[in-house]
Amino acid sequence: MSAIKLPPVGERYLPEFKGTIELEHLHRYQLGRILTAGRDVLDIACGEGYGADMLATTAKSVVGVDISPRAIEHAKSCYRDPRIFFRVGSATDIPIPDASVDMVVSFETIEHLEDHDRMMQEFRRVLRPGGLLMISSPNKLEYSDKPGYSNRFHVRELYTEEFITLVSRHFTTIKRYGQKLSAASLIAHDADTAPFHFFAGTGVRNGIPEARYDIILASDGELPEIPNSAYEISDSPLQPYTAEALQKDAATQALTLSEATEKAAQDAAAAQEEKTEIVSKLEASELLANELNKYLIHV
Repeated sequence: MSAIKLPPVGERYLPEFKGTIELEHLHRYQLGRILTAGRDVLDIACGEGYGADMLATTAKSVVGVDISPRAIEHAKSCYRDPRIFFRVGSATDIPIPDASVDMVVSFETIEHLEDHDRMMQEFRRVLRPGGLLMISSPNKLEYSDKPGYSNRFHVRELYTEEFITLVSRHFTTIKRYGQKLSAASLIAHDADTAPFHFFAGTGVRNGIPEARYDIILASDGELPEIPNSAYEISDSPLQPYTAEALQKDAATQALTLSEATEKAAQDAAAAQEEKTEIVSKLEASELLANELNKYLIHV
């Protein structure tokens, strides 16, 4: 059976995509692979299935759930590892039993839903006691507010503090990480023992300042450690965030076109009004000429 081809619609990441979106998505799943070793895992909103396939390289089993029947059909035809199971379903009504997985992975899902608490309750339901949640969300301040960008596919974005507050309502222990793309030089020791410092100009701080995405680990048990990390795609030059810029330009152009159309309509209406006025004057002149002719004939 040949793989079902998925069209590049909405925000669904496809493996053929390159550039910044590739770096962002694959980096998250590579970190997830560290934590899924030996676990039964749920990949919610799995899309075309590439992430579930990555997690399955270390996991005991992976259930990939997505709301799109076509995406699930594609995933089943494309990824056939016997440890992966794909099902159609929603993040607010997950089609698996209670306490059936050790870990839930939810990358860039929450912003597409309105009822965030319902989603978190479903995660709690399917997780076994002490289970782990790894969840990401665009930081509204950095993703939307600062660049003046509006993603039409996003229903409800969260600021970092809102995201932390939400997850903390449902899990007793959480740890937040930041993710961003940057043109940078990386220096690291071979051993993973030193803290991670972020230098900008003459300043230095721990962690990732102005992170574009928030990633949270949450559990009612002890949280695992994941390393500070970088993700590189060989022979792939780093590109700026062009998708948002292009969409913003398109929106501006559409607005300009709308304004131009409105002005043209106003000009056309004004021209028609002027034409009507001229016709009325001509008709009045013609009547006056007729009356004058009648007068001259009688004279």
